[in-house]
Amino acid sequence: MTFRLHMRHVTFGGMMSGVALACLAATGVIAAPAATPEIVAAATPASPPLPGTSTAPALPKASATATKIHHYRHHHRYRHHFVHHRVHHVVAAKKRSDNPVRTWPNDSKEVALANRNTVYIISGRLISSYLRMMAEVGAVVDEGNKMRAVPMIGKGTLQNVSDVLYLKGIDLGIFRLDSLNYLKKNNIIPDLDKRIVYICPFTNDEMHILVPDSITDIHQLEGKKVNIDIAGSGTNFSASLVFKRLGIHIVPTTYYEKVAFVKLHQGEISGDVSFGAAPLAGLRAFNNENHHFHLIGVPYSDKISDTYLPATLTAKQYPGLVDPGKPVSTIAAPTMIGAYNWPEGSQRYERIARFVNVFFTNFKELQHPPRHPKWRDINIAATIPGWTRFKPAQEWIDKATAAASDKAAQKAN
Repeated sequence: MTFRLHMRHVTFGGMMSGVALACLAATGVIAAPAATPEIVAAATPASPPLPGTSTAPALPKASATATKIHHYRHHHRYRHHFVHHRVHHVVAAKKRSDNPVRTWPNDSKEVALANRNTVYIISGRLISSYLRMMAEVGAVVDEGNKMRAVPMIGKGTLQNVSDVLYLKGIDLGIFRLDSLNYLKKNNIIPDLDKRIVYICPFTNDEMHILVPDSITDIHQLEGKKVNIDIAGSGTNFSASLVFKRLGIHIVPTTYYEKVAFVKLHQGEISGDVSFGAAPLAGLRAFNNENHHFHLIGVPYSDKISDTYLPATLTAKQYPGLVDPGKPVSTIAAPTMIGAYNWPEGSQRYERIARFVNVFFTNFKELQHPPRHPKWRDINIAATIPGWTRFKPAQEWIDKATAAASDKAAQKAN
């Protein structure tokens, strides 16, 4: 039942009644005022006049109590309009909830439809670029029961491979190619290239090394404690591989990022490494008020060129950690959005195919602000050597490429 409260029904003597205040306070519309002696006195009806006395009220002298009551009444004349406005919107919200645009599934067919058209994407940790970007995908592809994408918090790209292969309900994941190729090359997961297919390339994850200002070169980390994130994370794998290939022997620690930042300030570790799509929210929030820390570069050489790409970090991305006009040269690890290679025609296969169609069709929406700037660097049509693209994804790209060619030919003629 919907109620509309009009303030004239809940006030007397210029003030709201105690019952009205209690009702509105109980519903959360307003907070009940404190019951001060002055307010109690003001709200209490006067005693009847004695026989033979005048009923006309005497004009009392101004007092502190009377002044407070006057202010209280003036305040509640204002609150009359405020509360009426609030109650009006409470009622309006109740009416909207009675007739929502999207209804809850109320029968088995609608429930089945919602499940058939919802994909689950394992991404990254809470403050990662992966999770933010997958949330943006979810917003762009959302068509109610026709299509939904639900991003899930992940442990890291290495764990994501296992989750897509073995966890029930996980349809898609973000994989970093250095770890994926390592698993494939060393046959750690047999036939991995036949069990995993890619939808499209994703971000290039820059390597970030945060150190005290006394360290200016990556080789100065030789023999020092350097945090490389928790075991099983993508950063842990990638950092270990890079330091090994560069011949730099560190003493690795495996703290979560926030713990590592504390350890850095306390001088217990000499550096913290993170891989991710710049700008990383955690690094941007790092407390560097005294300017005692900065990001250092990673040399690009033949030792790592088969796996990583050259990249830069700028002061715009990390004010306070990179000097203006002096970008930091580093490396980046390519990533991809991938899925388990379900049999063609299966329900899981068709679900991912529907997602791909909506995702690719609306992809350009992701390349405009306020979406993550990394979307503008992604080319969904680019290929990934050594891996097979999901068939419906390749068909969509082939069709879009042919249509673009025809349009260009018609324009030329």
